[in-house]
Amino acid sequence: MYWIHKRLLSQNFLINRGLLKKLIRDSSISKNDIVLDVGAGTGVITQELAKMSKKVIAIEIDRNLINQIEKNINIEIVSKDFLKYELPKFAYKVFANIPFSVTNEIIRKLVGDKNSPIDCYLMVQKEAAEKFCIKNLVNNMTAILYFPWWDIKVIHTFKRDDFYPLPKVDCVLLNIKKRTNPIINTDDKARYFDFVAHEFKYKRKAKYIKINDWLNNFKNLQADSIKGSYSKLSKEQKQLKKIHRTRLDKGWRRF
Repeated sequence: MYWIHKRLLSQNFLINRGLLKKLIRDSSISKNDIVLDVGAGTGVITQELAKMSKKVIAIEIDRNLINQIEKNINIEIVSKDFLKYELPKFAYKVFANIPFSVTNEIIRKLVGDKNSPIDCYLMVQKEAAEKFCIKNLVNNMTAILYFPWWDIKVIHTFKRDDFYPLPKVDCVLLNIKKRTNPIINTDDKARYFDFVAHEFKYKRKAKYIKINDWLNNFKNLQADSIKGSYSKLSKEQKQLKKIHRTRLDKGWRRF
């Protein structure tokens, strides 16, 4: 039953210790940092982070796994669903191997919360990571939404045997770094989200232009007819997901 539960959470544990140490060393994490380990599992990543940071907050919902995390003076263990966890009000970073089944929800929480991290390193499915990365021609709404405030890119591609159980998909390390100087003022964030939602919904060719053209089009925007577009589109998408789950996937509640 235990491994069935982990499969439902899409959790694959990193077992390549040497690679893990290198990735942490190559990151921006230092002895002055407080780091969140989201979905800490048995604490493999937590222990390595504890050696290279000021403090680690290990967040894990599974009590069976929490009991396996070695106690350490600079490790705080939180038994809670991360999506219900209140993010710290102090400066912090994130380094984690998150469950694939809730990748989008976790990333949106991190980049959308008022208490967002300075820097994030997340082990995620390659296809999920690509949704957040800007390409030459913008081809998805998620990437363009967060681009003005976050520099998001893939910095490492894992081998499948770096994990156990062996994943059936390719995994990467996604770096999500907060921009020191945002491209668009935070006060214009709601208006910008409405602009992006409106363009993607009503202008099919909008997604095939370059990122600089996107930003220039927003800066030259004068009409206020787009107000509420993002909220409206979000509600429509949630309703479509609800219909899809109830009609097509009878076992969706297990996740």
